Amino acid sequence: MAAAVTPPREPTSVVGANPIFAQTMLRVADPAASAAFYTGVLGMSHLTSLEFPALEFSLHFYGYPPAGEAPAPPASAPQEERAAWLWARPYPTVELTHNWGTEKADSGFQGYDNGNDAATGGRGYGHLGVLVDDPVAAVAAMKAAGVKVTREASPFQDVGVLGFVADPDGYLVEIIQRAGGGAGGAASAGPPAGMVGPDPVLAQTMLRVRDPAASIAFYRRLGLTYLTALAFDDFSLHFLGAPPAPPPAATVGGNDRPARAGWLWGLRSPTVELTHNHGTEADAGFGGYHNGNSEPKGFGHLGLIVSDVAAAVEGLRGEGVRVVREASPFQDAGVIAFVADPDGYLVELIQRAGEVGAPYAKPL
Repeated sequence: MAAAVTPPREPTSVVGANPIFAQTMLRVADPAASAAFYTGVLGMSHLTSLEFPALEFSLHFYGYPPAGEAPAPPASAPQEERAAWLWARPYPTVELTHNWGTEKADSGFQGYDNGNDAATGGRGYGHLGVLVDDPVAAVAAMKAAGVKVTREASPFQDVGVLGFVADPDGYLVEIIQRAGGGAGGAASAGPPAGMVGPDPVLAQTMLRVRDPAASIAFYRRLGLTYLTALAFDDFSLHFLGAPPAPPPAATVGGNDRPARAGWLWGLRSPTVELTHNHGTEADAGFGGYHNGNSEPKGFGHLGLIVSDVAAAVEGLRGEGVRVVREASPFQDAGVIAFVADPDGYLVELIQRAGEVGAPYAKPL
């Protein structure tokens, strides 16, 4: 089994204090079908939408807002106002991008790639992950409702109970048993959310990476903290995030995999899960992973909200990071930029609209 990477003390962030891991962007063919899945199945709320008629696409944002949060400005409000509300949210969202016309039966559109099929050439992005009390019950309810189940909920080695389902475009969602959950655990408070039970947490976005040392260094410079690793015979999972408190030293570098998984599945803040298939970092013949933005398209980018996009871009450029889009206003949706990580995955940097708050964890 490969040893877990134990990075040194966290470096200074290039993007300023308390960046927000704000979004995972996925392209979808039919926004109505996707809305039914993300709200009715996963129990998320539709937060707001941004429309770009001149470019013929729309962005629809979903998430698990804290109870009692004031709603977004209405759809009739100026888009600039709705975008500013969105860029002040402290919690993660799923951004579903709809290129107009793909939903029509006669469009000839063949669908998006979910990032998990090497045969299509699209292997790269892996999945979203949601923490729930009882993944067995949740996956069973989804299956009964006609949702495609790609892995029944059951123990995965010694890191807990999990299952996988597919959304209408085939993107995978991992349903993970939260620490203390399950049939014998105490039920979370609150009403059920969709088919996943009460109090789900949007917990992770998984990307495959070739060289974990390079990828970890990149995301740490974006202000994320290295949390822990789960190492298996042929692959390792490295988790980074921005939790309210740093992980215990034994969790970061210890050898007790069940204990590290248990701590991880108890977090209430989002993580980036970097999957390293052992040997790719030294394989001269490895062709790399697909970032989802050329054919076959699917996954688009991660998004971080930062206090000064222009300064962040210059800091990253100075360290050799590839800048894909310079910091500038994007129509009436605020200032954004794009940079590429070591595997070519895009990261959108978005100008913060609210105050710099404390690192986020979903309230109990």
